[in-house]
Amino acid sequence: MLWAGFSLFEKVYEEKQGKIMLKKLADRPQKTISHFFDLDGNLNIEQLGNRELIPGWKVIIHSYRKEGDNFAGRSALRPAYQNWTYKTKLYRLDAIAHERNSLKVPVITTPDGPTDDEKKAAKDIAKNLKSTEGAHVVLPGEKWKFDFAGDGSQNEGIMKSISHHNREISKALLAQFIELGAEGKGGSYALSEDHSDLFKLGLTAIANQVARVTNEFLIRELVDLNFDMQDGQEYPTLEFDKIGDIDIQKIIDGITALSDKHIVTPDNSIEDKMRELLDLPKAIYGEDGKVE
Repeated sequence: MLWAGFSLFEKVYEEKQGKIMLKKLADRPQKTISHFFDLDGNLNIEQLGNRELIPGWKVIIHSYRKEGDNFAGRSALRPAYQNWTYKTKLYRLDAIAHERNSLKVPVITTPDGPTDDEKKAAKDIAKNLKSTEGAHVVLPGEKWKFDFAGDGSQNEGIMKSISHHNREISKALLAQFIELGAEGKGGSYALSEDHSDLFKLGLTAIANQVARVTNEFLIRELVDLNFDMQDGQEYPTLEFDKIGDIDIQKIIDGITALSDKHIVTPDNSIEDKMRELLDLPKAIYGEDGKVE
């Protein structure tokens, strides 16, 4: 739920074999958090219906687009909210249009000088008529007439507007590539690839943020609780794989071109990386450094 503003987890530790272990990261849903506030220079979190505060050191907070001390962040869905609101209203209008206009507009002609009761009866007949399998009209007298006006067509502008808002919502999340070809209009593979690359960059940025916060406020703390780290020692880190498909052919062509121009020299590290990308067995090197 990071894209919705923030994700908050409470760190729950336990002791095992003389070491402090992470038992779980207890999810604290957004709807349960009422306030973030500073108390004596320390962050504290207040939950709805729970007077006991959660101290900041016990939580790990992933905030999306955090500004200053606003740990609630700013939802990635916020730019799409206006379009979602209009789209929801337009769907309602479209449903009303189908219900009212699928049988065209009913027209009832009453006898000359109709009474109040006859006027009310005519209004009720027209008002209650709906497009259903058993729809019918019973007229009160012979001089009454019933007809339809209009062509019964739907408001095509509504659906065009809905399509527009769908595109804007997709663009707000950098996912406009899913709209290519949706309206019968073609889209090149290269264009789709360019758009999807933007989406992957956005996901990579979020993954980097999650990894950075986890490394700084969870892994580092856990290591310090169990080990006496010396100057120069490196802490373990949370890493993630490249997001999206890897074009192996492009990598091969690039390495070949760089190698031919003596910019990069193929060595064991490059071979290990290529084997990893191709999901091949690890190489076994002899004493001379060559693959056995």
